[in-house]
Amino acid sequence: MIFIKGDPVLKFFSASFLMGMLEGKNIDTFKNTIYNSNLASFNKLDNATIMDVLNQYYIQLLTYYKNEYVYKNILINNITNEMNLNRFSLISEMDIGIDSRVDIALFGDTSEAYEIKTDLDTLNRLDKQLHDYSKGFEKIWILTSEKQVENISKRTGDKFGIKYINQNNKIELFREAKGGIDSITHAGLFSLLKQKEYMQLLKRHYGRIPNHNTNQGKEAMINMFKNIDIKTVNQYTIEIISHRVNLNKLLYLLSELPNSLLSICLSNQVQKESTKFLNLINLKIADLDNHITMMEHRKLF
Repeated sequence: MIFIKGDPVLKFFSASFLMGMLEGKNIDTFKNTIYNSNLASFNKLDNATIMDVLNQYYIQLLTYYKNEYVYKNILINNITNEMNLNRFSLISEMDIGIDSRVDIALFGDTSEAYEIKTDLDTLNRLDKQLHDYSKGFEKIWILTSEKQVENISKRTGDKFGIKYINQNNKIELFREAKGGIDSITHAGLFSLLKQKEYMQLLKRHYGRIPNHNTNQGKEAMINMFKNIDIKTVNQYTIEIISHRVNLNKLLYLLSELPNSLLSICLSNQVQKESTKFLNLINLKIADLDNHITMMEHRKLF
């Protein structure tokens, strides 16, 4: 199978699509796509589960279309094998600055950012992305393909670590990331935090916060944030963001999901409905119509 951008199969590997199925939506799209695909003869498709189908498609993605989703799964699998996740929080698609977004962020003893560049990506925005990440993260990594390593190495400073995925879909280290807070700024850290989080930070440090419902109050909070020394405010930020993740549910999902769905479990929505989500992906294709009926019946009451 050859995948192209916009292929309906690619939608299956998103938290929003699968959570829609949980609510009784997207099921017709799912069924029509798989019954008209080369999976139609797969192991008596009606008796296969949603997870079985996704696993089969994922094998094809690994072979023919190694996109960012695939890289994320390989990275998360690598992190879970090498690190004690009881000490780290994993966050996907984290905004920083005005228009940059970290593919995978880790918060624990330090903060780390991963930017993924597959063979399907251009490097046009890489310089700006790394510049923005440096304002809020102690360590910055680029995860790429073996093919792109040399090119990325030449155009980036040795502060930035580089890892690559080899032909066996394993991650190898090309260059170690140099940690430190020299480039971190108050503005960079502030952009990582949600409103309730930076208010929590200010209250922790000062014991109070001004009235945040006025423009003067908001300006006062920003000034209070800027007046905390950078080392202290960086540590506060790491600790507060670490609590954004429900670690117990994340670890539970990571232990129950196959490699094909690891990045899905970083979704807050999936973590919140972890048990229901696992029940969904273990549902047989033949039972999907009953699932729709059940969801519609529930809405009536």
